Amino acid sequence: MSRKPEALWCLRIGERLFARVLGTYPYEVEVNLRSGWNRCTCPLGGDCKHVRAALEAYREGNFVEGEEWMAFEPSSAVGVIASENPSRAMEILLRELELSLKTDESGSRSAGIFWRAIGLLKMSNLIEFEEEKLRALFVEFRDTFEGYPAVERIGRELASLGLVPRE
Repeated sequence: MSRKPEALWCLRIGERLFARVLGTYPYEVEVNLRSGWNRCTCPLGGDCKHVRAALEAYREGNFVEGEEWMAFEPSSAVGVIASENPSRAMEILLRELELSLKTDESGSRSAGIFWRAIGLLKMSNLIEFEEEKLRALFVEFRDTFEGYPAVERIGRELASLGLVPRE
């Protein structure tokens, strides 16, 4: 199933733009803003709709500034930056989780994102975030991967935070 690509996050480091773009799958994009050179982890390798989605997000001002050392591992750098803004970090995690549930056949990636979201909630005392969306995503996860011990553990963790999914 194809979906309109959307940048999950963008990081500008000097003349370079790094992005994770959600399409049918998550893709990593890099663009040189001066020369236009680009690459993408999709089958086309670049000059694709994922690059265009990253550039669109950039033009709309949906990016964060980074430092040169962050170019080595942009997704980790975005995590560090997002940790300074827990609401933004949770927004990114929920969007990533939504896509993961559509494409994750084993439940492993989705479980990992849930663990990151739970960790963020424990660490930040985040008061305002889309609780209903998190509940709905958990219900979808639980229904898709019923019987997996990881699902039960994630459910218990969410319950301990007062986020018991509603039936």
